[in-house]
Amino acid sequence: MKKIILFTFSILLFVSSLQAQDRDFKRVSFGLQINNVHGNFGIGLQALSPEFYNMRVSLRGNLNWLSHQNDAQEETWTEYGMVQLGWQYHHMITNRIKLYTEGGMVGLIPNPKFSTDVFKVGGYGVFGFEFLFTDGEDRDWAYFVELGGTGTGARANRTLTNKFYATGFLVSVGFRF
Repeated sequence: MKKIILFTFSILLFVSSLQAQDRDFKRVSFGLQINNVHGNFGIGLQALSPEFYNMRVSLRGNLNWLSHQNDAQEETWTEYGMVQLGWQYHHMITNRIKLYTEGGMVGLIPNPKFSTDVFKVGGYGVFGFEFLFTDGEDRDWAYFVELGGTGTGARANRTLTNKFYATGFLVSVGFRF
């Protein structure tokens, strides 16, 4: 699996370097987001590669919180990590609104307080809108809204309820610059 991911990433870098000769590297985007994955609130950072063939590579890191009962049967929030690596295909609807779809892999870093898993892998997919606030090639910043889902099969198996987390409906909003 690691070899496939490394090979895919190498091909991606090679193709993007060919396209980068006539593209503006100012198109790299960074962002902040808040999200909700099946009732788990989270915050995160993201980076998007330069555009090539209407596609971009997306890398996100999130810190989410699972709502569950602790050993004293009190409701508590416990953090866990989530990393997303995906492909984004986009289409400009107007010079200020971009429609996109994105999909890829999710890597979870569960908290040992609620799970015996060390690392969990799954997938995700979203549909999104990005609202740009400058014209032309000097796009300085944008807001985005994404709706989609994740599938990891992760369970909080050290809790009394043994409930799923990081699996289900995903909503994400944020700011890119």
